[in-house]
Amino acid sequence: MKKVIIDCDPGVDDTLALVLALTKSNLDVQAITTVCGNVSGEKTTRNAQLLLNALDSDIPLGKGSMIPLVKKHVAADVHGQDGLGNKSHTLPQESYKHFSDTGAVQLIAEILEASEEPITIIAVGPLTNIALLLHTYPHLKTKIHEISIMGGGIEMGNVTEHAEFNIYVDPEACHMVLNSGVPMVWATLNATHQASLLMEDMEKFSFISTPLTQLIGDIMWRYAEHDSALHDPVSVLWVTNPELFETESLNLQVDYTDGETRGKTYVVEDASPNVRVITKVNREQVIQEIADSFKKIN
Repeated sequence: MKKVIIDCDPGVDDTLALVLALTKSNLDVQAITTVCGNVSGEKTTRNAQLLLNALDSDIPLGKGSMIPLVKKHVAADVHGQDGLGNKSHTLPQESYKHFSDTGAVQLIAEILEASEEPITIIAVGPLTNIALLLHTYPHLKTKIHEISIMGGGIEMGNVTEHAEFNIYVDPEACHMVLNSGVPMVWATLNATHQASLLMEDMEKFSFISTPLTQLIGDIMWRYAEHDSALHDPVSVLWVTNPELFETESLNLQVDYTDGETRGKTYVVEDASPNVRVITKVNREQVIQEIADSFKKIN
């Protein structure tokens, strides 16, 4: 089993990624940490607690950065006011018993320090926590096997013409992570758009009537109706099923100036590679892996 820590900003696609990770038998999830992004940090933390309770989990949960490193971001509520498509009230509301007293960055550091083997970090939100971790505890870089990141786009964006959301929220953090020297694999928009969920795929899914499965089903149907990309699950599946992907080694950088291209990720030609970028996705197998995993929550 692979030891992983998941840093996220739930968020509907983060919800899919969390459920996927927690149903994968080859993952040993050591902790889940939250960061501001799709909604405020308070809401992403609350959503993570609701999801973990619904999954009857005992995984430590750490509350992370409430604001980006430099420039405050105001979430646009595209995931609903609560971040879960305005469905958070349908989940059990009791408090999560395994909420960590330490913040996200310290929690990750403690787990890395104590581990006898390197741990993979799956980062599917803005990179604020990860940048702070690498800056504050540089000696722990060798304890990180790899960071699997959902973010960025090469010659494409979604929140602006140039920038993908996770990177746009905190490009300064992205710059720090990209230049940290830690091994990382990026699922950019170029990759995740190859993992769109179609209406014809929904026959692979079946959900019994529980609050969590109804929430997941609502999310999946909404994605399928719009042929939406399953962004964050790609970064989980890279760790569990790397055979579903092809990658290329590149030098990836980010524009963290205040101009119109703020948050743009771009390739520096003829420079030494600092990342691997997913270039090809086996869409059919990605959908099947997600469907097979989600059957376990029934």
